[in-house]
Amino acid sequence: MGPPPEGKGIISMAGIKEALVTLGLSDVRTYINSGNVIFEQHTGMAIKVLVMDHKTRQEMVDAILRNWVDDKTMRTYVLLLWKELDDRQILDRLPFKPGVDELSYTPGAVVWRVDRENVGRSQMKRIVGTPLYKKITIRSANTMRKLNELTATRTRGCLRQTEVDALGPVERYASSSGDVTLKCLGGWLR
Repeated sequence: MGPPPEGKGIISMAGIKEALVTLGLSDVRTYINSGNVIFEQHTGMAIKVLVMDHKTRQEMVDAILRNWVDDKTMRTYVLLLWKELDDRQILDRLPFKPGVDELSYTPGAVVWRVDRENVGRSQMKRIVGTPLYKKITIRSANTMRKLNELTATRTRGCLRQTEVDALGPVERYASSSGDVTLKCLGGWLR
C-alpha cells in the first residue's frame, strides 16, 4: 500500500481503501500516502503482518527524543523491525556515518535522525535494496506519533489475538488481547 520497499508499482491509497471496503471492512481510513490504513474488521486473509499493540507502539514513540522530528531542519525515521532483526546488534549491521547519522535502538525499532543539510552525506540510504531492507518498514517520526494518537483514541472494533491468529501465518512483533495494529504489505491495518 503506497510505495512498496522496492519502490516499484505504487498503489493508490484510494484504491486500497475502496478494495478494503469492498471486502466488507468498516470505518476504513488512510493516513498519508505511505501505506497507513486503519479499519475495524479482520479479513480472514492469510497475509504476512507485523503485529504491534498500542502499548508497544507507545513505547517506541516514547523512545523518540522530543526534539527529533521530521521538519525543515532534520529527518527522523523509525525503522520497524521484523522479529528476526529485533536485537540491539542491528545497530552494528546498519550503514551509518558517525557524526552525520544518529541511531537509537528501542525494542522493535531503530530511530534514525539526520540533519537535512547532511542527508546527502548519510550512509543510511545504502540500506535500500539490501536483505535487511526487506525485513523493515520505515515511518517518519511524525507519522509514528500520529498513528499512535489515532489508535490511542480508538476503543471499539479492535482485533483480538484469536482474530489475528485466524489471519494465518503472521510475523508477530508483539501480541495483545486488546488494540492491535498490523503492518501488512507496506501498510498499517487495525
